[in-house]
Amino acid sequence: MDRPADILVSVVMAIGESDPGFADLIGDLRVMLEAKAKDYEIILVDNATHDGTMAVIEQLVEEVPNIQVYSLARACDRDIAVLAGLDNTIGDYVITMLPIREQVSVLPTMLDLAMAGTEVVFGRSDAGAAEQGWLYRAMTKAFFGLYRRVTGILIPADNTQLRLMSRRVVNYLLQSEPSHIMLQALPAISAFKSRSIDYTLSSRGRLQQRRTLGSGLHKALSLVLSTTAFPARMLSVLALTAGLLNLLYAVYVIAIAVFKTGVAEGWTTLSLQISGMFFLVSMILALLSEYIVRIFEGSFRRPLYMVAREMSSATLSRQQRLNILHNLPAKPKKTGTL
Repeated sequence: MDRPADILVSVVMAIGESDPGFADLIGDLRVMLEAKAKDYEIILVDNATHDGTMAVIEQLVEEVPNIQVYSLARACDRDIAVLAGLDNTIGDYVITMLPIREQVSVLPTMLDLAMAGTEVVFGRSDAGAAEQGWLYRAMTKAFFGLYRRVTGILIPADNTQLRLMSRRVVNYLLQSEPSHIMLQALPAISAFKSRSIDYTLSSRGRLQQRRTLGSGLHKALSLVLSTTAFPARMLSVLALTAGLLNLLYAVYVIAIAVFKTGVAEGWTTLSLQISGMFFLVSMILALLSEYIVRIFEGSFRRPLYMVAREMSSATLSRQQRLNILHNLPAKPKKTGTL
């Protein structure tokens, strides 16, 4: 049997009220980590739950070593909760995952790839994507295809929230703004060496990984507005084009008025012109208002999350290793006279 590698591995899980049974996989996770790494930490982020989840976590803290818990004061998006955990990791390699048992089984392979030089390892599950429904899958594929065509950035549409990142990637992520939105795109945007690995989900795991169409649209809009100015520039081009066409139309109207007699009232044409222009103006205002909202929210300088409570296991193996006072040689006694 291979000896554990001399590394520190951090595992981050955001726990919400829709994640029952997460305690069952902590034992499997502990066995895997002890077999692969000399030191590890399991960071659980309680996303402001009120259904007894915290009591289960407190029991785990008493029974399992190397667990750290951060309880958020208010419920946040899962990516923000994961970011709260990433801010407190110290591992050489950091794993973010959902509380799904099937994801634990693929972690040894991901760690082997990371120690071989891969800096970002994505978990990929086609079964999870199939559970989203044909409309969600079609819109996701179309969005990421268009996003790649516009920005040149390839973000695999079938990647899950399971990923392993090196410390260098985590530091790069935490220095990027906004980190919680860039969490999904940053490893793909950067030039870090990456790999994807497939795994199979059970029916329960598929349900936990399922997302609604509304949340998907919200994340897509946030990603576009946070990583590229293409929508604003396209609307600027459309506005300039509409202005030029309007100018040409004005020249056309003047020419008709000068060279043609008995011109009928152009009620239909005028109505179409006004409705079309107001549509473009409305689209421009909608985009500008979205940017203004983001500027407005940023002006409050309110933190993305706040930790209301913190606890950790009574036993932390890394602290035992760092305590080297007992290994210090005894100081030699001084001899002779002053």
